[in-house]
Amino acid sequence: MSLLEDVKDLPTLPGIYQYFDVHNALLYVGKAKNLKSRVKSYFILNVEKNALLPNPANSLRIQKMIKEAHSLRYTIVDSEQEALILENSFIKSQNPKYNILLRDDKTYPYIMLDMGACYPRPVITRKMDKKKNVFYFGPFTKGASFVLNALYTLLPLVQNASCAKGKNVCLYYQLNKCLGVCEFGKEKEYKVLADKTLEYLQNPHRLKQALKSYMLACSKKLLYEEAGACKHAYEVLDDVRLYSKLDSKHKQNLDILGFESDEKYGILFKLFMREGRVISSDKLVFKARNEDKVAVYKQAILNLKHVDNFANEIVLANLEESEFESLSEDLSGLNLTLTSPKKGFKKALCELACSNAKNTLLNKTSKTELALNEIATLLDSKRIEKVEVFDTSHHAGTYCVGAKVAFVGEDFDTSSYRRYKLEGKDEISQTTEMLTRRAHSFKTDFPPDLWVLDGGAVQLKIAKKAIESIGANVALLSISKEKRDAKAYRAKGGAKDILRYFSKDSDHILELRLDVKNPMLQFLQKLRDEAHRFAITFHRERKVKGLTGAKGVRGE
Repeated sequence: MSLLEDVKDLPTLPGIYQYFDVHNALLYVGKAKNLKSRVKSYFILNVEKNALLPNPANSLRIQKMIKEAHSLRYTIVDSEQEALILENSFIKSQNPKYNILLRDDKTYPYIMLDMGACYPRPVITRKMDKKKNVFYFGPFTKGASFVLNALYTLLPLVQNASCAKGKNVCLYYQLNKCLGVCEFGKEKEYKVLADKTLEYLQNPHRLKQALKSYMLACSKKLLYEEAGACKHAYEVLDDVRLYSKLDSKHKQNLDILGFESDEKYGILFKLFMREGRVISSDKLVFKARNEDKVAVYKQAILNLKHVDNFANEIVLANLEESEFESLSEDLSGLNLTLTSPKKGFKKALCELACSNAKNTLLNKTSKTELALNEIATLLDSKRIEKVEVFDTSHHAGTYCVGAKVAFVGEDFDTSSYRRYKLEGKDEISQTTEMLTRRAHSFKTDFPPDLWVLDGGAVQLKIAKKAIESIGANVALLSISKEKRDAKAYRAKGGAKDILRYFSKDSDHILELRLDVKNPMLQFLQKLRDEAHRFAITFHRERKVKGLTGAKGVRGE
């Protein structure tokens, strides 16, 4: 696959991307909130050569990197914060040639709470120790200080490490920000505070609720400055995550495998976690017909055994108990641990691997094929291979024409296009005439699998009557523009269209409104627009011919 095809296949999801040279050496790792938009910013398209060139708006370093780039890989994640964490891990573990930042030994910070201490207090740290009763939350790409400040605002914790060693209370005690443990002890009371702190960190929504209540209380007391600070912290906490499945406090070495397949392809996606951090990923694409998942996992594990830095625990996604037992028995001679988790962070990693496998599988299947499959499911129809689309055009009841365009396989079939001169003066009679003529030609020109009509319920009923009059079996669907104030609404870059179709085994017409980015809607809009173009072109030809041929009007 070429770099241009790689870029075209990118999803509009958060994740990280990796550029590789012709020798498959890693050049650069980056993160993105929207992978497609971010990666496209690296290039400009040479239309004549249909090739990608480095974008001159980027730095010379990045332009040089793009000139060396031969292929592109990506890994999707759930959020921009997780993309930042994954980018950091990939860069530190693989040292890409053109990455300058994040190559040091610094990591994103954590919040640590040592419940084994005499007076536990939350602190920010970048190191993780394997101590008992020590809890870590994070890593934080942003907002760690806001979480910490919220805890110290809500609870009278020991503010500084030196406070617990003192003998006299300080200003924090006078401000009701501390229990004064240095002078009064109060171990039992403080334990309640420490437990509450742990509860807030383990349940972020409770921390937000407590912060909101405190903010409202401050507002009632006219403490607007403090209430404003709480409001800002509350808003920041919306984007803060206290956990990440990509960075574990358990310091584990895991290989995570996720598998998805269809009638054509099988996708095996692998995530590699070392010392508690996902440091790389890989995928295997192969042609298959609903390949057996257990057989794929077995071969993948046997292949991994020959790789350096092999993890002794393999995490497998979406295995039934019987499948897991069968695989475990087959591989019982190997010195490794197999798991197929049902919950916890390992389950989340499995879901991430499967999500990437599914995304790759979708890219292998064309958008047109996906749209046709969705339409077939919607209409409870068999596989749709040929589609005919109809539209009419006229000017105040003159030069009335109709048009039919055909779509077969993956493209328009221009040899099946037809033009109709119509006698009717209104849209209803024109549509009836056009569809009736087409239906009566089924004996010599075989019917399609689907008719798509530019219009609403009326056009749909006319089509049904025409089809039933000759006993044919053709699925029906109409598409019409949403109207506001009796005018068709066409949003810039987002057409609001309504789909209509007959419910199963009845004459009741159902309506469907889809998001403007829905692939099925965009496909149907493309068909409708082509029929409209073909119809209006024929109408203009007839109109020009009629006007230039009229008496008293000089032709060219």
